[in-house]
Amino acid sequence: LSPLLDSILHSASLMGALLGTVGTFFAATWLGRRRQLMLGAALYGCGSIVTVLGVGGSGAKTACVIAGRLVYGLGIGLSMHAAPTYISEVTPSRVRGLFVSLKEGFIVIGIMLGFGAAVVFTAATAWVEIWLAPLPIAAVVLAGMATLP
Repeated sequence: LSPLLDSILHSASLMGALLGTVGTFFAATWLGRRRQLMLGAALYGCGSIVTVLGVGGSGAKTACVIAGRLVYGLGIGLSMHAAPTYISEVTPSRVRGLFVSLKEGFIVIGIMLGFGAAVVFTAATAWVEIWLAPLPIAAVVLAGMATLP
C-alpha cells in the first residue's frame, strides 16, 4: 500500500466517527437518543462485518476494509454522542454521575482490551478476530435498546 492509502486505511474509523458526530447535530432531534443508539449499534456491527469481508485482499478488498471502517466509525460517532445524554435522562439523579462515568470507564477498558488483542492475536488473520469482537457487543446494545424506553 502507498503511504496515503495506508494512512486512510488506519484513520477511516476516525473519519467515520467525525462524520457521525457531525451528522448527530442534524439527526439527533428527529431520531431521539434511543433510536440513535440503536442505529449506532447497527452501523458499527455492519461496519465490523464489512471490514472482515475485506481483510486479506488488495484493490477492491482494501476499499471494502476502508468502507467498513468508515461505517463502523459512523456508528461510534452516533453512539458516543447519544449515550451520555440517554443515560442522564433515564437514571435517577443520585446515580446519574456514576452511570455516565461508568460508560467512560468501559470505553477506556475497551481501548485497553484492543491494545491487548493486538498483542495476543499475532497471526496473519488477526484482524478478522479483532474486527469480529464488536459484533456481540453491537447485538447486545441493539437488543437492549429495543427493549428500553
